Amino acid sequence: MFFIVCFVQARIIPLSHILIKDNGRGVVDLKQKIAVVGGARREQIVADMLRINGFTVSTFATESPYHKEESCIECCLEDASALILPVRCNREDLMIEGTSDLCPIMIREELISGMKSGAPIYCGIASENLRKICEKTGHPLYEIMECDDVAIPNAVLTAEGTLLEIAKHSDKSFKDLLLVVFGYGRVGKACAELFSAVGCKVIVFCRNDEDIRHGRERGFDMRYYCGYSSVLPKTDYLINTVPSLIVDKNVLSVFNKSGVIFDLASMPGGVDTESAKYLGVASVMLPGIPGKYAPHTAGKILGSYYVKEMKSKCGGEF
Repeated sequence: MFFIVCFVQARIIPLSHILIKDNGRGVVDLKQKIAVVGGARREQIVADMLRINGFTVSTFATESPYHKEESCIECCLEDASALILPVRCNREDLMIEGTSDLCPIMIREELISGMKSGAPIYCGIASENLRKICEKTGHPLYEIMECDDVAIPNAVLTAEGTLLEIAKHSDKSFKDLLLVVFGYGRVGKACAELFSAVGCKVIVFCRNDEDIRHGRERGFDMRYYCGYSSVLPKTDYLINTVPSLIVDKNVLSVFNKSGVIFDLASMPGGVDTESAKYLGVASVMLPGIPGKYAPHTAGKILGSYYVKEMKSKCGGEF
């Protein structure tokens, strides 16, 4: 048995930080630079998990308390082999947000051009303008909220955070509440599951026959949207998960005036907020619940995905 030890400036460098076999296909260099820009606690955790797994990570505007950040975004992106942006990058003005004083940051075409040719760009949800820039510059764009490995556990966190908001607002026990969920996607399913489990009366509205069948098989009260007018006048909370304008003036006009609408849909949301104000209906947008409610867990979900993804981009899992 023998060991390999590298001495650099009197420090012992782990072998895994220098090179590693990739399933017999050669040697993979883990020193490819991965840029992490913006965000908050969960993006800090992503950067930390990548570093722990041996990757060279350059950060800007993440306010990491553990690692020195680049002095400018141009330095962070220069020659980067991949760029990780915050989950929400769906502002059409190309601004990304975070907790850092350096945010918001505009992701301009010339910044992206400083990366390595064809370097992938990752975010949760992208704006149409970001998609256009990536297409123009030849950088593939990956919206990871389309991936079940990320979206499903995030949906569970979203449901938990929403339940916490309901508990803060309500003066009733869960068993006395009537909750209506619009939509039966990942978040709608997670909400129906959790709200029912704690004793709430839950009614789910959607339009898809297969979703209706699936929900009923799981014991949920599933209905088509055409039946909302008989339910909403007595509803305590309406939870919208549909990312299009579905809670319109017609819906708002029959909704319980003492109830509250929580909009979980991605921006610009699914609630006609102007009509809600005019009709005196309380509506609250709750974007990015996982990062606010459970940033540590949300960060670990993202970090696990990115470690696996970056290892794959380097030539295979090991």
